[in-house]
Formats: sequence, structure tokens, C-alpha cells
Amino acid sequence: MKVKIKTLVTFLIILFSSSVLAQYPQMYFPLQVGNRWQYTEVPGQFSESKAIKDTLMPNGYTYTVVQGELFNGVFRQDSSYVFIYNSSTNDESIYYDFTHKAGDTLSLYINDEDTIITTVYEEGERLIFGQQRYYMSFLTKSSASSMYGIRSVTDSLGFTGYNGEVLAYGLSGAIINGKEYGVILSVDGKEKNLPIMYELLQNYPNPFNPNTTIEFQLNFSGSVKINTYNVLGNHIKTLIDEFVNAGKHKVIFSGENLPSGIYFYTISVNGISETKSMVLIK
Repeated sequence: MKVKIKTLVTFLIILFSSSVLAQYPQMYFPLQVGNRWQYTEVPGQFSESKAIKDTLMPNGYTYTVVQGELFNGVFRQDSSYVFIYNSSTNDESIYYDFTHKAGDTLSLYINDEDTIITTVYEEGERLIFGQQRYYMSFLTKSSASSMYGIRSVTDSLGFTGYNGEVLAYGLSGAIINGKEYGVILSVDGKEKNLPIMYELLQNYPNPFNPNTTIEFQLNFSGSVKINTYNVLGNHIKTLIDEFVNAGKHKVIFSGENLPSGIYFYTISVNGISETKSMVLIK
């Protein structure tokens, strides 16, 4: 009988541990120096944030300084919590708490005229940059006005988007710990300068409905991949993924089943990439 009770207790402990792990998956918030995040704002403007340095603050903790217009601050992660440092108080506060579930309250701020409450809006998995990743979104709402904002955080990518009353933007590209995701453009929205190995031409017609032609010129034979993405960086379709001989080539992209909007096509030749944008209007 004692053996059975011991076995039952062990089983319950394992079951409880598995339940906790399933309920609170580990969220990695990448803060390595050199990481870059590029966001696409409606109606198609770009902004960049970058982790520029690690610094030891007077409270004894080391933080990473992130500079940018949309995502910025002095952060550190400890287990399932991301902290932000406040230089005026020489203290930190919890910025993200990944132990909660949808509907849980994270913070409540009350003043004479308003109550600001932050809750977990959603949590689960979604497809981003061709991979299923766990994400959480946090809703901050005012009780005295229509003001609201929803911030999204994705495992191993960090801060990935915001939706509010008048502003919305999503992560369209990133370099995380040396690996490139999605579409990487310069801050002014122009494509990166590349060695003269090939030429990627602007699609035509542009704007288009529903089909458009994408042409590229190879100066030598090589492994070519052309992918298309939406403004959130979600993969739409791979147009080419094969060895291609030198010369001029073209492929057709169809937006027949897609909504109107800005899309991107990226060519990668022997690992070197370039991106251009295109507009679908129906």
C-alpha cells in the first residue's frame, strides 16, 4: 500500500510539473548587443531599434541598452520576467511577466482622473518568419477614455508589434544573435547596398492586380531563392529555390487570394540577400 501511495505521489508531482511547464513556457527575450529589430508602420514607414551596449547600473544589475523610436529602454531578463530600469529612481520594474495567462491582470495604476490597467490579452502560438513560435500580447487600457494599446512579444524574437488607436506596426525583419529573419532594410526604407553579383529589378506592373512579374539578372550561376512576405514579415510563398544559370530570369507572383497592401520579395543568391517592395491594389 505504501508503495502504491508513493507511486501516486510521484505521478502527481510529475503531472503538476508538466502542467506548470505547459502553462508557463519559457520565453526568451533576446537582448544580445548587436541585435536589430526593424518595424513596418502603417502606411509603410520603417523604423529600427538596436541593442547597443551592456551596462552595469548602480543597483548592481547589468542591463542592455536598446535604442530606437518604437522599441527602446534599458532591459534585463531574469527567468520569466523582463525588467526595465528607471534612472530617475535608480530602480527597476517588471516590464513583461511571462508567468501569466490570457485574462490575468499585470498592473493597475489609479490616479484622480483615470485608471490604467494592463492585462494579458492573448497567448499561444503563431507563424512568424516561417516558424511556429509562442507569443503573448499585453493590453493597456484606460477607463476614462478610449485609449488602448496592445504590445506583442514573441519567443526568441522579443518585441514584435503594437496596435493602438492611431498607430500600428509589426516586426518585418530582425537580426537576432547573428541570424537574419524576414526583411532587413535600411532605416530610410531603401534596400541594402550589395556586391555586384546580380541585379534584382522592380516588379512590373507595380501597383498590380492580381499578377506581377519579378525579373533578376545573374552575373554567374548560383543557388537562388526568392521569397515573398507581407508587412508583418509573415512568409507568403517561395517563388524559386533552386540552382539557376547565369543570365536574365523572371517569375510571376500572384496576389489573387491576398488582400490589398504592401508586400515584399527577397532574393538570396549564395546567401546574399536583397529586398524590394510591391503594392497590390484590388
